Order: sequence, then C-alpha cells, then structure tokens
Amino acid sequence: MEARFDCASNNAAMIAQEKIDSGVGKKTPTVVWASWSNYEEVYYGREAYWDVARCDEKNLYYCDFAQRCSAELLHSNNGSIENSYSPGDYHMTDEEFFEFAKDADHWIYTSYNWDTIFDKFKDNLTEFKSVQNEEVFDTYGKGSAVWFEQRIAEADIVLQDFCEVVGHYDDSEFSHERQYLRKALPDGGEEASSLGTCEGSEVDIPWESDATQCANIIPNSSFAMRSIISVIMPLGAFTSLALLGMM
Repeated sequence: MEARFDCASNNAAMIAQEKIDSGVGKKTPTVVWASWSNYEEVYYGREAYWDVARCDEKNLYYCDFAQRCSAELLHSNNGSIENSYSPGDYHMTDEEFFEFAKDADHWIYTSYNWDTIFDKFKDNLTEFKSVQNEEVFDTYGKGSAVWFEQRIAEADIVLQDFCEVVGHYDDSEFSHERQYLRKALPDGGEEASSLGTCEGSEVDIPWESDATQCANIIPNSSFAMRSIISVIMPLGAFTSLALLGMM
C-alpha cells in the first residue's frame, strides 16, 4: 500500500509540473470539500449548516490527499455557526458557503444526499464553477456506508481517486477507475456500486487490494518510461495517522 501511495503522489507532482511547463496547467487546481446538514435543525431546532474542510490537527487527512495530489484544498474555520459538539469549530451559513466555494474547480461532496441538496439550492449551485463543469463528486462510489467503514484501510485507493479527480493521475500504463469518489453530475451521476454480501465460508479468505497498480514516471524520459510497482502489499504495511479523520 505504501508503495502505491507514494507512487501516485510522486506522479501527481510530476504531472502537475509538466502541465505548468507546457502551458496546459496555469494554476493549481482547487477543491472544495464540504456537505450540507440539517441534522441539528431537525432534532434540536438549531440552524442547518455547511460543514467545510478545516486543515487543523483534528481534520488533516483530506488536506493531505490534496497536497499529495498537487491540488489546493479550500479550507476555513471562519463560519458563523458554532459546532455544538466541538468548541472552537465553526460551520458556514448558506450565504457564507456560496461565496466561499463558488470558484473552486472541483467539489467533493462528503455525504449521501447530493441530489436532494442540488434540488434545494439549485439556483445558487448552478453558479458554481464545479457544477457548471460537472466536476462534483460524492463519497458514494462503493455504497452508502463504505466511506466511513473501509476507506481508512484503503488510503491508496482514495488517493488515486483524488488525484484522478484533479487531473493529476497517470493512467498511461494502468487505467484507474474511481471507487470511492463518484461523479454526481450530470443526471444523477455515475451508478454507485455495492459490496454485496459474504457467505460464512468466505470469512477467512485472504484480503486482496482493489487498488490500481502504479508505475512511477521516470523523469526526463521522452518515452515516459515506467517502473512497475508491485500491487501485492500486506494490509498493515502502511498506516498514516493523518488519514484517520471521520469527516
């Protein structure tokens, strides 16, 4: 896992620089990581809010993904709605979020209710650059709950997904199909998959990674030579504490 993680990260840095050098990429791609919630409104009579990425010690894993994919994650703790469960953390109002996120190149919507929210705020969201370019992704790719249950054990796959979203993934040797980050536009987005069910007899079957094999880009090679990274890595080979957040 660690080898794939580092391979994808190193390749992203090289692709980003190549785009800048060639004039294709004029700036670092920007990503907003946020979702809307009315949970406290429904159950406690408090204000609904937008939960936005905060790159602090408690909420670092998504910022790490962006950095390793040579992208800029838009983050802020400057909202006016205080988080009742975490003193010192703040959420955004509708107006605050619309201003904050409207110019981001990509939007990762970290919840299950994108279609509902898009209908609710359609007049505002259609002004977003990410929406206009159909660059909105949710975390429903493997199903409704898998993001919170399995992504920590598959950090390499999430990184590959993230780098592919921002256009910094090299698939010249091995094409990567996103697994966690599902495109939400247009027309209901991509179909979500399902893990299915396991029989009792399958409990002891050895775990196999679903990650895409990665090939390191060789610098200064006109033929984009690749050095193949083995996909067979033990599950415990790599654990990044920065990836243990639960947003």
